[in-house]
Amino acid sequence: MTATYWLLADVGGTNIRLALMPGEDRLFADKLLEQQQALASERRYLWSSYPTLQNAIEVLFADLGVNASAVVGAVIAVAGPVVAGKDHFEFTNVDRGFRRSELKSFLKTDQVYIINDYQAQGMVIPLVRTMPNRLTTIYDAPGNPMGAIGVLGPGTGLGVAAVYPPGSNPMVKAEATLVVPGEGGHVALGARVRTVQELLPFMQASLEAFRFNSTDSDKSATLRYEDVLSGFGLQCVHGALCLRNGRAPIWPSPDALSSSALDDHDPLALETFAVFFDVLAQACSDVALQYLSSGGVYITGGIVPKNLGLLNRQRFADIFQDSWRSQKFLAQIPVHVVTSSSSGLSGAAVFAASIVTSR
Repeated sequence: MTATYWLLADVGGTNIRLALMPGEDRLFADKLLEQQQALASERRYLWSSYPTLQNAIEVLFADLGVNASAVVGAVIAVAGPVVAGKDHFEFTNVDRGFRRSELKSFLKTDQVYIINDYQAQGMVIPLVRTMPNRLTTIYDAPGNPMGAIGVLGPGTGLGVAAVYPPGSNPMVKAEATLVVPGEGGHVALGARVRTVQELLPFMQASLEAFRFNSTDSDKSATLRYEDVLSGFGLQCVHGALCLRNGRAPIWPSPDALSSSALDDHDPLALETFAVFFDVLAQACSDVALQYLSSGGVYITGGIVPKNLGLLNRQRFADIFQDSWRSQKFLAQIPVHVVTSSSSGLSGAAVFAASIVTSR
């Protein structure tokens, strides 16, 4: 019997992560999360190296010696709003797009599902909760195992979602998990953290200067959460600190800033991450209140796990709880960091397995 596969994709603003899930392997999501090394079928490609998503998929098939006809379905988790009934998808933070109809034609299957990347991240949270080796707790509190969950993650952009596990909501079936993705990273940045209040004028100037010098067609300068909590956001904060210190703004790459802070203990890089984590604490608090996330807040994405050594946990806790009328509620909500880089692919695998099971 010829082997069949589900194509899984987690496509952000920088990376294209792909994997093939064999047939009806319902434990594939677990394997992706539990891995110490990449599974044989998992690949990561840089968007900048491929003109289209299909080109990257073709390279995956060539690498693995798999024919497209062996794929019976695909789940593509994408960084941007997915509109029901719309064939063409455009990414939020990268000038690329694709058509679902073209992928269906290329893969020769009607089972091509496009979901938001934070719908995928949310779907995997009930699973990752059972894997303490894939979680780091940065604010410890009892939480409510039956409660709603907030998910957010700084990467190329900032993803946000709400997760309602079985039993958390009377509208959710007893055996189902409901995930509501959003574009919360584009919400205007509210400054209730003193460090951010003091930096706001310089942040605005840094943002305007950065976008004036960029090729991005979006030249707007409204400060959003994403303008701090993302790779670009780290650059924007560093530029603002330069301006505050009376220097011309410079915007080192996120990797360079991380190296400068962790390895070289550069004062400006360290302060950049201090501002980043202050705003992250505020964002976690806001997500907890928006979704009544008594089940906890989970942070995903690539930036936070890599830079956890720069986090002041007591400072994080103080900002997280700093809400006049909601301190008691927030004090009971744990905050965890998901340390697996494959959580997006795992969520796509959970979605694929649900399709297989429902047949």
